[in-house]
Amino acid sequence: MLKNKLCIEGKYKVRNECDKLILERAKILDQYKALDAEIKEAESKGRRPKRQVVADMLANLVHSVFGTRYVFNPDGFTISLGDAELGDDAEDIMSDGEKFVLAFCHYVASTWSLLESNDDAKKLFFVIDDPISSLDYRYVYSVVQVIRDFNVLFDKSGNLRVRFLLLTHNSAFFNMLARNKIVQNLYTLHDGKISKCDKRYITPYSEHLQDLYDVAIEGSSSTHTTGNSIRQVIETLWRFDNPAVPDLLHYLNAKECSDLRKCEFIYTVCNDQSHGASIFDRDQPPDDKAIKRACLAVLNHLQDRYPGQLIASGLELKTGNNK
Repeated sequence: MLKNKLCIEGKYKVRNECDKLILERAKILDQYKALDAEIKEAESKGRRPKRQVVADMLANLVHSVFGTRYVFNPDGFTISLGDAELGDDAEDIMSDGEKFVLAFCHYVASTWSLLESNDDAKKLFFVIDDPISSLDYRYVYSVVQVIRDFNVLFDKSGNLRVRFLLLTHNSAFFNMLARNKIVQNLYTLHDGKISKCDKRYITPYSEHLQDLYDVAIEGSSSTHTTGNSIRQVIETLWRFDNPAVPDLLHYLNAKECSDLRKCEFIYTVCNDQSHGASIFDRDQPPDDKAIKRACLAVLNHLQDRYPGQLIASGLELKTGNNK
């Protein structure tokens, strides 16, 4: 009888202890579920609805660049001119420069599709290759503003510092970025060497003249930038000499450039080679001798019309050089 009572008493004791453990387990489980829900809620706040964020940012960038001329609809992911949706007609309606700027805006906005959380923005590193090629200058300023706003585009607080590497052969654009302190460090590539630019600007005209002189007189080999240097010098003369003509080709066909036209490759070299045209776009691409002739033609043109330009740049053409 006593043994039976002891067994019953032990049973109740074990049950009480188990009930406490069961209640404690249930309490821990509830705490776990609450904490898990809290973590998931916090994580969901860190995630951005990618398509919507890309669309919203693109809409803002399009407005900042084009004003009311073009409107981007985030819901339909379409662009309109006034009230008319462009659709497939955008190719014919938008200029090449406008399409380029729109593509640049999409490039920046679509970066959000690569980010899993806000913290991923800290890992961003953009590589941008000459974003203003063939752009009207009103859009150049817009592109510069977009680059300036990188930090706030990806972090509303503005505390984020977005890193980027920007490449350009346009010295005016280079100087614009430098003067406005949009870039931290400046470098130039010359004769295959990268050098840090200690000044906050470069003098484009003199640099390009030096390039032409090195190829035509000093015997340096032409590079992928020589065509651009020829174009930059001629365009500078055009803006000063005859700004009424609409483009470079018309200027070269003007009376004052009759000596330049004697170099049959002058337009091909300064236009195609400064805009990345493939050598396969022509049956007979200009060779090194032709490029040297083009450089010398420009220098002789300056010697005849504006010799002070060469003197101011410390360059001298001797009698035997103009052959």
